[in-house]
Amino acid sequence: ALLMETGDVFTFGSGTRGQLGHGANNFQNLATPHKVEALSKEGIKARSVSCGHLNTAVVTECGAVWTWGMGDTLGRGHFLGDGDSPEPQPVDALSKCRVMQLC
Repeated sequence: ALLMETGDVFTFGSGTRGQLGHGANNFQNLATPHKVEALSKEGIKARSVSCGHLNTAVVTECGAVWTWGMGDTLGRGHFLGDGDSPEPQPVDALSKCRVMQLC
């Protein structure tokens, strides 16, 4: 993933579990970076980004955490078995926290 100075996030590579974040039913692999439009549409500017093998997470300027990708084993911070999500979603369990960084 690439984090731009503007706070926009671009992803590329394997998208087999939705880890690129390019929208509903989009599990494509991408050879070149594409903007994660769902974040921009929500007015979200990222402060940091972290990539796992099958999921991706960002911390926003406001300290919120958004994730996407594999959801089988709490990899996205949501409920067990909630399925893969190629669409970024806020992690509600952290909504009262101001997160500074992900690793």
